[in-house]
Order: sequence, then structure tokens, then C-alpha cells
Amino acid sequence: MQQRLDMVMLPVRDRAHAVRFYEQGLGWTPRSGAQTGHSVKYAASGILVAMIDREYLSKECGLPGSTVAASGMTLVTFVDSIEQVDQAAVDVMKAGGSVTSAPRIRDGGLYTFYFTDPDGNPWEVVWSPDAK
Repeated sequence: MQQRLDMVMLPVRDRAHAVRFYEQGLGWTPRSGAQTGHSVKYAASGILVAMIDREYLSKECGLPGSTVAASGMTLVTFVDSIEQVDQAAVDVMKAGGSVTSAPRIRDGGLYTFYFTDPDGNPWEVVWSPDAK
């Protein structure tokens, strides 16, 4: 897996409230086409920052809501192929990490899996059909 960070997901209790805070309070502009029923994304110096519904993220990553809330964020890296997602899952387990949600196709055609590092920090590895 390449040494890179592409997105930080911030779990939020109330997405509408978070959107108001970031857009009206901080003046952030959402990334075009980057809003779903569960999240909204903002470009920030080359890294995406996603406000994502905490309960949805908890279900997707296979971790209890209290763990997702306590971590404060999920780090995300994008890869170039489905095979790289699968290989990253193998590498994570060999290195002592824990896969919390196995590689699979999910909403938007993404192929992804979630894991925690040995200290419990959550990550997602993603291949997107929309990646350029």
C-alpha cells in the first residue's frame, strides 16, 4: 500500500448541523457532486475532508458507534485497482492490523475494506470506479 493519505472522515451526529457549521460558520464550499445522504466532502489542501453520519460509518466499518466516536476520524487511502484493495487487506493482517469490515463492493460501486492499526486507529482502503 502506498504511503499516502487521501481523505479524513469525521463522524458526525447530525450531518445537517455539521454542514451549517463548516459552510456558514467557516465558509467552506462542498466539493462538487460530493454530497450523499450520508456524507458531504470538502477539498482541503489536496485532502478530502468528509463529514459522515456516525451511525452509517459505524455500520460500514464494522466498529461500535462508541469506537467510531472516540477515534474522532477515519483515515482513508485510495488505490488504483480492486486487486490492490485485496492485497492491502492481506498486508494489514500480516502486519498485525485487524480487518473490521472485509473487502466488498458497496454504495457507489466502491470496492473497499476497513481496518484498525495495532493501536485501534481506523482506516479505509478504497478503489473507486470514478477515480481518474
